[in-house]
Amino acid sequence: MNNILLKSGEDINSAQEEFNAVAKSLKKDKKTNKKDMDNSNNDSKKVYLVGVLCLLIGFGVGYLVFADKSDSGELENDDSDTTDVTDATKDDSALGSATTVVVDPIVVTSTSITVEDQNFGDSVIIKSLNLGITAWVVVYEDNAGVPGSILGAHIYDAGEIANAPIALLRGTNADSVYYVKVQGDDGDRVFDYKKDVPVVDGSGKEIMSTFRTWSGTPR
Repeated sequence: MNNILLKSGEDINSAQEEFNAVAKSLKKDKKTNKKDMDNSNNDSKKVYLVGVLCLLIGFGVGYLVFADKSDSGELENDDSDTTDVTDATKDDSALGSATTVVVDPIVVTSTSITVEDQNFGDSVIIKSLNLGITAWVVVYEDNAGVPGSILGAHIYDAGEIANAPIALLRGTNADSVYYVKVQGDDGDRVFDYKKDVPVVDGSGKEIMSTFRTWSGTPR
């Protein structure tokens, strides 16, 4: 009887130990599963954050690229009218500054001008002048082979004129080259080199003459 009871006690102890072992194992497995789940959730969060970050970076780069193209004019060309500008180097003339704006040149016929070499001084004599319109006769000094500063201008009505004088604001020098141009008048009979532009003939050539001054006694 005692042997049977002892055996029964041993079985109970054995069963208890087995139960404890199983419970411990289940508890360990539960902790492991929870840890794995937490790790899995963390990985999912990391993937989500990386995806959002990549999306934001891609949007930002795209915005910068297209904004840069728009600012630089690559996406749209805006054609605008332009005006031809010719630098006449009128640096110290009282009649104009250093830039002549050439807009719609006046085409004339039956217009000519002749100037002969003459003594230097405070005026210029035009030998012959044949004007088809009311126009200005303008005297320029030389600037490396092209008309430079304006020295004086005088307006004449249409017709033929001989020995026409042009008073100068700054006189000519001896042994120098000068130019004389015919330029239109905009109707106010006040010379403005930006509006009273040189007239041209049928071939588009400016109506102009050149002369040289002598040395000696000034006029």
